[in-house]
Amino acid sequence: MKKKIVLLLFIFLSTLAHSQVHVNKLTCENLIDPIGIDILQPQFSWQLNSFNRNTLQLAFEIRVRHEKVILTRDKDLHWSTGKVESGQSIHVLYSGPDLQSSAKYFWQVRVWDNHNQVSLWSDEAFFITGLFDAKDWKAPWITFDTLRATSLPIFRKNFVITKDIKNAFVHISGLGYYELYLNGGKVGDHVLDPAQTNYDDYALYVTYDLSNDLKRGNNIIGVMLGNGFYNQNKVWAPNGLSYGKPLFIFQLNVEFSDGTKAQIISDESWRWANGPVINSNVYGGEQYDARKEIYKWNTDENPLGDWMQVQLAENHPPKLVAQSLPPIKRMKEIPAVRIIKITKSKYVFDFGQNFAGWVRLKVTADAGTKITIKTSEEIFANGALDSGSIGVFATGVEQTDIYTCKGGDFEIWEPRFTYHGFRYAEVTGPFTNSVNDLLKGIVLYSSVDNAGSFKCSNEQLNKLHDLAKWTLKSNLHGIPTDCPTREKCGWLGDAHAIAPMSIYNFDMESFWIKYLFDIRSSSKGEIRTLFYKSWDTLEERVKPNGIPFMVAPGKRKNGIASPDWGTAIVQLPWYLYMYYGNLSILKEFYSDMKNWVNYIDGLATSNIVEFGLGDWCPPGSVVPLEPPVSLTSTAFHYFDLSILQRSAELLSYNVDAEYFKNKKNIVKNKFINRFYDKENKSFGGQTANALALDMDLVPTGDEYAVSNNIANESAKRFDNFLYTGIFGLSRLFNALSHYGNEKAAYSILNKKGYKSFEFMWNKHDATTLWEILPIDSFYLKRTDKGWERSHNHPMQGGYDKWFFENILGIKPDAPGFQIIHMEPEMMDHLDWAKGQYNSPYGIIKSSWKREGDILYWDFTIPPNSVGEIYIHKKYRIITEGKNLFSRFMKIRLPVGPNGKIIYKVGSGNYSLTARLKQ
Repeated sequence: MKKKIVLLLFIFLSTLAHSQVHVNKLTCENLIDPIGIDILQPQFSWQLNSFNRNTLQLAFEIRVRHEKVILTRDKDLHWSTGKVESGQSIHVLYSGPDLQSSAKYFWQVRVWDNHNQVSLWSDEAFFITGLFDAKDWKAPWITFDTLRATSLPIFRKNFVITKDIKNAFVHISGLGYYELYLNGGKVGDHVLDPAQTNYDDYALYVTYDLSNDLKRGNNIIGVMLGNGFYNQNKVWAPNGLSYGKPLFIFQLNVEFSDGTKAQIISDESWRWANGPVINSNVYGGEQYDARKEIYKWNTDENPLGDWMQVQLAENHPPKLVAQSLPPIKRMKEIPAVRIIKITKSKYVFDFGQNFAGWVRLKVTADAGTKITIKTSEEIFANGALDSGSIGVFATGVEQTDIYTCKGGDFEIWEPRFTYHGFRYAEVTGPFTNSVNDLLKGIVLYSSVDNAGSFKCSNEQLNKLHDLAKWTLKSNLHGIPTDCPTREKCGWLGDAHAIAPMSIYNFDMESFWIKYLFDIRSSSKGEIRTLFYKSWDTLEERVKPNGIPFMVAPGKRKNGIASPDWGTAIVQLPWYLYMYYGNLSILKEFYSDMKNWVNYIDGLATSNIVEFGLGDWCPPGSVVPLEPPVSLTSTAFHYFDLSILQRSAELLSYNVDAEYFKNKKNIVKNKFINRFYDKENKSFGGQTANALALDMDLVPTGDEYAVSNNIANESAKRFDNFLYTGIFGLSRLFNALSHYGNEKAAYSILNKKGYKSFEFMWNKHDATTLWEILPIDSFYLKRTDKGWERSHNHPMQGGYDKWFFENILGIKPDAPGFQIIHMEPEMMDHLDWAKGQYNSPYGIIKSSWKREGDILYWDFTIPPNSVGEIYIHKKYRIITEGKNLFSRFMKIRLPVGPNGKIIYKVGSGNYSLTARLKQ
């Protein structure tokens, strides 16, 4: 017995020695256990956990299997890297034998660290492949006969399974949107699927694993189709922007336990019928008649009856691509905070929050009763809906859903193929159940994982963070939309304005990669279209091949991208590299980036870019009044040149790197000569100075003076507030706080009353950011045109990055946060701040509080990364635990009026105490 105990103790201690470093959060193509990837060489990433400080990975081993088998049976491996001497733990490229289409693979990782320890093998992760090649698709697209259609169609197909199933994977694309059913139950939890693309170039398809859902005997597949953006036939053009009638393609690949295979595909054996969705439009809403439901239409209990034969689709997208970003899902349910009675059969529900989604209706009423639901962002004083801000003036449609009851017991219904932006919902009956049970709000957005959190001692800043995050969630629907109401468009200027803040809040890598391909797809071909010399001066020109439009994707393109909008094709790949360490996407889009920069350079006059839209939507106006467009457009051109130089250096394109280096220096000199007032140390205003500081356009040594000008102008000209549009707002606070003007930044953020952020929610009860921020008397009258602008516009939320990078002090100093720049600010104005960010290497935490002249700062550096810790020179004694912090490597001494001492630390949890010099 004693020998057995000793043996067990030895095994336990051996395991513990191995367990000092663990491998977790395995991702393939940036996703956990993705289903349906069609990348021939997917990329693997993982994170480390370790009990030891200063942990770095020295080597790794990956193994991939077809089947979940005994771990020691290496002969069953599909691929193994063997031990690879490398610290790389993100974006490791698969380089094994060709992967099979429609197959499942399991993979694991183990690592060796710098403490002479090897981890246990990680838990198994998996990925399921899609269809790699067009020839793998055996199914044709099918559709229905519109001449016999009285509503949107439903489809069904029955088939028989006679053997035990090993794997069964279905690949489907239903346009504009679809819902898939198997034996009466909905497959998956996606909604508004697939995400929008340029359908004349390609459509996205989705893969589901049905291995455990098919049954022996008869099985029934059902498909419902909606119009989506594919058949958007009402808004933004005389006949909408339709690509054609709804259609779908379906392929179920089944592998049986005996090794044989079968396919069930969309073909002419399917049948269709008119469904209960009478009509649907992504802008206008949905009509549903429950009396037209076909009883158990998607089960084998329902005979075919008079279902009609499908048609092969003559027109359809030429290519299919796997949907590799998180799908849109139901993310939250919101109850009403108050119910306003308008009449005995009409009520308005206030959900207390502006959001994107729809409502769930629960009703009892006689058969044939129509329940009408309208939504809006605002209400009038009497409680009636005010639809001004949802854009009826532009779209000609209201957000309206109509449900026709079938009668009997409670009926529960949600729309399927539309969504709305709203806070208020008006429901008109009659109905017999309690009004309290009538509606629930359902929040919908792309199901990106949370990445960051932020909170501080100032509730006004917390409110600003909440507004930015809610606005962002409302506009993640497969593309980054500008608003969830009148436009639902992916404007390029909005995208790059919010990209960094979106990354700090959510895991956006796959989302932004998808959108980059949308931009590229939209850029194809030469076409004569509008060119913006300024916001109000347009002319027709030929858009060169590869040059983006203002909007992507979709048919509503709004002309050739201006310099300040098209810069997204340069900035987004760079952000994916800097925040996620994704060098492959930088290489993939390098030619697009270079093409754009050369195009703008060719239109510049003496290296000054004289055209564009400028710092869009400052307070009280859509149109920027300052700075001049030539300044903002040239600044963005310089920024793009800087990114191209650094990208070319990383990719070893040495000739390009030297060219862009010389070109950017020329543009910088021209910019300073044209716009800089050397005597007054200013480029002319808050936005101009903030852009110049952010983009390294300030003459060396003048940075603090330029920042002082922003602070002085805020105090003297704008009553301790700001006057910036979307590009200035995202850079202003860093331009102040990082150059010794924390007080000015705090004054702007903390201001109350007239001309303040607080005015938004105190006077207008704003719960999201408006297209034109309601911060002054411009919005005192509802009749002002500004009131009719969107009340849910994320482009105004770029400032939220500053909360993470400057207040928490978390930002990348090397791609993917492998080196973490830790430099919190605002300690003299806030009592505490806390938050975290889940970087590619793991969770970075920062929590500090100030008590008198003592600062307490706890922070976490994840394994396989290092931190550069910035401590202001005004602190005299700095300890970490019971030790002096000076024992860590000091890499820089104090410099300048805002000088810091910089220390280099390895991974681990740290608790610093610092005391101010007396």
